[in-house]
Amino acid sequence: MNVADAVSYPVSRSLVPASCESAIIENYVTELGVAQPIQFNKCGVTQFFNNQTSAGKLIPGYNQVTHRP
Repeated sequence: MNVADAVSYPVSRSLVPASCESAIIENYVTELGVAQPIQFNKCGVTQFFNNQTSAGKLIPGYNQVTHRP
């Protein structure tokens, strides 16, 4: 799938760790045109550092269970 498919396939995600004990996601760069490109689901301690778009906008991790960054 390419970025153009994000319009016709709105459930696109760039990164979704699921059911992990812990995760550190850092220095990840993505340009997928969706509101929350980095999501996580049912994970323990999850930390996000310096994840951004190619333009430099920071991207927070988004919890799919609580629906909060």
